[in-house]
Amino acid sequence: MAKAKTNQRTIPEGKTSYSGNMDTTTFDKLKTIAMAHGKTQSEVYQMAFDKFIELYEKKNGPIDTRWRKDIKL
Repeated sequence: MAKAKTNQRTIPEGKTSYSGNMDTTTFDKLKTIAMAHGKTQSEVYQMAFDKFIELYEKKNGPIDTRWRKDIKL
């Protein structure tokens, strides 16, 4: 019997995997930006997230992520 193929990939240290939904037009634009500038889609998403967080914190102050450590499941 042949071994089943697995599509497991290694996630680099300090990174996490995520999935989500976004508008098709937005996705196409981000993909086009990545291709036009020789970047990966992940790099373009990271730049967009970083910019969003920068603007959010400028308006609302630093984001305290410690609350997650207090959650009891």
